[in-house]
Amino acid sequence: MPDPFRDRDSEELAQAWLAAIVASTDDVIVSKTLDGIITSWNPAAQRLFGWTEAEAVGRHITLIIPEDRYAEENDVLARIRRGERVDHFETVRRTKDGIVLKGAKRHVLGAAVVHELCVVPSGAVPEDDADRAIACAVPVDTAGLKIVSITTAPRAEDSRHFPISRERSIPDCTVLFDDVFVPWDRVFLDGEVAYSAALADALGTWERARAAATLADEAELIYGLALTIVEMNGVPDATHIRDKLSKMAVWASMCRAGWTAALAHATTTETGTVVPADVHVYATMAYGRSLFNEMVSYLHDVSGGLLLTCPTVADYENPETHFYMEKYLRTMEGVTGEDRMKIFHVIRDLTADHYGGWAKISSQMVGGGLHAQRMATLRTFPSDAAKARARRVARIPERQASDPSLN
Repeated sequence: MPDPFRDRDSEELAQAWLAAIVASTDDVIVSKTLDGIITSWNPAAQRLFGWTEAEAVGRHITLIIPEDRYAEENDVLARIRRGERVDHFETVRRTKDGIVLKGAKRHVLGAAVVHELCVVPSGAVPEDDADRAIACAVPVDTAGLKIVSITTAPRAEDSRHFPISRERSIPDCTVLFDDVFVPWDRVFLDGEVAYSAALADALGTWERARAAATLADEAELIYGLALTIVEMNGVPDATHIRDKLSKMAVWASMCRAGWTAALAHATTTETGTVVPADVHVYATMAYGRSLFNEMVSYLHDVSGGLLLTCPTVADYENPETHFYMEKYLRTMEGVTGEDRMKIFHVIRDLTADHYGGWAKISSQMVGGGLHAQRMATLRTFPSDAAKARARRVARIPERQASDPSLN
């Protein structure tokens, strides 16, 4: 086959060769004038953006550029006119039939086990970054969407050794969008920054509420496990044991009281949705999670070393070892070796193994972590009412707005 680029007499063949490459490539190739008018539009551009060559050629390049990025395009054209080099440029693209997403979402719980992903901004989006004000629904089998998943689900041969994580583990995922096309009928928000925080706030409200409710249940479970294991160990009345149990009882009571207060002071929206009170939700999480490590350490301390060294269910069932396990795990009448073994396994799997570490961190980070939870409590607390109460008790008048004429 002749090489058209070395055959100086084959200019027409060279042009045809280049045209064939442009037409057959999967990469989008669009040319434009220095005024931004589209002059060529290959088949890959039609497949990606939806407009045919006849529809696109002759129109301005802003056909495929978001309005908030027009200034960037003008800058690119100006730099080209000056003869400057312009590096590869990426942005979210609008097409005739929808949008094309490129980027990633981290920390997406359960992405690997759902049919569709709801993509929303993480919070309010400023005007100069309107490209991120995107909300849409994307099926997980959409071309270009990739999910990287990790899990705390036990991979042990006998999952009975992990009574909590085998039932509660949720995949923790990073979702990659590699030119993912989303049709317009699945797009809820497209650059409207004024509404960018609404979906995130709604989802965040219920994520925080769920976290506070879960914390109340978890605190009571941890306290209950501590009570149960000290009774099985035969030391419920030891002074140092009762001291730890008293602190755990206060902690569990306060976590439950905080969630109860959030429900008692809930408000109802115009649509009839009942929303737990934010200040009590934030306070419950900030208080409960700040003491979580201390309470779990008390649980481990009252449990003893068998928390880690207690044999497995398979060992208990093994005819060669069953007699010895029952003999040495049983502590008193009414407490079988099997029951004590099961309690040890629950405590270890819940608080001292792979799942326990993941659950502790993921729960603590809801709402931005402990500092953010405290700051949110400060922000949502009815501070004006608290100051007014202080002034009434001190018998001093409310502060009046200063008269500018006196300054």
